[in-house]
Amino acid sequence: MKALLISLSLISFASVANAGLVGDFPKVQFGSTFVSVEDICVNGENVQTLNEVTVCAERAHTRNGYCAKEVTKILSTPRHFTTEIPGVHNRMQTVEVTIPLVFNIGYGYEGKNGIRVVKHENYTLPVCE
Repeated sequence: MKALLISLSLISFASVANAGLVGDFPKVQFGSTFVSVEDICVNGENVQTLNEVTVCAERAHTRNGYCAKEVTKILSTPRHFTTEIPGVHNRMQTVEVTIPLVFNIGYGYEGKNGIRVVKHENYTLPVCE
C-alpha cells in the first residue's frame, strides 16, 4: 500500500481582511460535497465543517434537478483513510490518504489570469469547539 498525502487543488478563493489580498484555499471532499479548508475544523481523528451544510439526502429526477430532498447538517470525515485510485494500465490500487492539519496558502491579487501570489502563509486547521 502506498502512502499518499492528499494533494488538494488550490481552487477556492477567500478574502483576507484589511489587506486587499485573496487567499487560494484548497477544498476537502465530504462525500459529494467539497468544503474550503477555512470552513473546517479538527475533531479528534476526524475533520468536520464549522457550520451546517445543505446536502442532497435523496436523489431523484425532479423539475429542479436531481435532488428530491435536501438536509442541512454538520459534515464529518476521517483524517486518515484508504481509497482506490486508477494505477498503471487503469488497475485500481489502494492508497492511504491523510488530510493535513497545516496548509500552505498563497495570497495575492486577483486579476484576469487568476491570482498573482505575493506571499505564502501556513494555515492550521482549528480544533472544533
